[in-house]
Formats: sequence, structure tokens, C-alpha cells
Amino acid sequence: MADDPIAVGVAMIQAREWFEAHEVLEVPWRAASGETKQALQALIQAAVSLEHLRRGNPRGAWGQWNKARAKMDQLPPVMCGVAIAAWRDALAAFYTDIDIDERSRRTVARQSMDGLPALPDVVTWPLPAVV
Repeated sequence: MADDPIAVGVAMIQAREWFEAHEVLEVPWRAASGETKQALQALIQAAVSLEHLRRGNPRGAWGQWNKARAKMDQLPPVMCGVAIAAWRDALAAFYTDIDIDERSRRTVARQSMDGLPALPDVVTWPLPAVV
């Protein structure tokens, strides 16, 4: 695994080291093409969306999630050893549950988050399964 940057990057996502995973996965992403490149970019964007949310930036999370989801929608269910479709569905449910769209809108408008669901503990946020 230590020699495979994709496996290392995915392990970092699973460890909630989302920013670090993004850095590691950019190397194989630059060299990839076709669906592999798209899958790696989707993994990077999904990881970055979670990092933005952790850092209190729902607007950034929303933007990166929408980019990731659009790519994931076009991919086979499993790519790069990751259950892409299952993670996409889990992230979609998570972002719906916390109302990421409204959080993003209120952030831009500088409005209170009162009345929105509380963010669950980060240890419960969805992670990709390795297959």
C-alpha cells in the first residue's frame, strides 16, 4: 500500500485526513486519464468538501460536493478500489440531513444558522468503503 498513492490517499480519507488525502491524490490524478482521472478528481473534491465543512465553511463544502457528485454520477459503482456510488449516496444523504444548501445560502447572506440541524460529530461523517 505504501507504494500506491491512490491506496494511501483513500486510507487518508478513511482516517478523516481530508486535506492531506487531497495532496496525495493529486499526484496520480495529474498522471491519469479518462474515468480514472474523473474518479480521482471526484474523490479529491468529496474529501475537500468534508474538510471545508469541518473548518466551518459550508459554502466551500457545498461547492466541492456539487462538483464531486456530478462526477460520481457518471462513474461506475466501483473505481480505484472505492465504492464510489455507495459513498456518493451516503454523502448525499448526509448533506441533505444537515441541509448543506441552506447552510451555504445563509453563509453567503451572513445569516444565522438557527433552526438548522446541528452538525453531527465528525467521527460519524460518511467515509468511502474500499472494495
